[in-house]
Amino acid sequence: MPGFLKTILPIVSAANILLNLMVMLDPASMLQTFATSGDVPGLAAHVETPFAANLVFQLCTARIALYSLGIVAYFRGSGMRFHVGLAFLFTGLASLYSDVNAPFEFVAADKNTAMGVAVPFDLANEGLAKRLVLRLVLTAPILLGLVAHAFEPGLLTTDKKATKATKTN
Repeated sequence: MPGFLKTILPIVSAANILLNLMVMLDPASMLQTFATSGDVPGLAAHVETPFAANLVFQLCTARIALYSLGIVAYFRGSGMRFHVGLAFLFTGLASLYSDVNAPFEFVAADKNTAMGVAVPFDLANEGLAKRLVLRLVLTAPILLGLVAHAFEPGLLTTDKKATKATKTN
């Protein structure tokens, strides 16, 4: 039976690849989905600029390439899976940090304030809550997989059928 990390990496990778493809193909629609409809009426218009669309496209392309490694790691060794899992965990935690400390919801012009005034972290904000739950669902299994991977026999052994991990040099 494959280890937990070997099983979870391709699943999380496929989910992230699909999400990034959706964002890459239609960034305005995806942002409007996550933004609350009443608070930020013109959010999608800000991503329709050529510069912003180019940045979204490049970011999604890089993330698709990264998450493709998770699928490839299924067929490689446990060391590679561990390193790919660490990269996934780092990007997932960075995304969580970004959502909490710098959400992209801004006070709209209809409230007579300038765009760029950040909305404080508030779980009552439906768009922020959706993104937070989605990021947690895609990041928590990786953390659990890395912890389980560290305790599995075979990480430090040459004999994968051993019941105890022994360090070999």
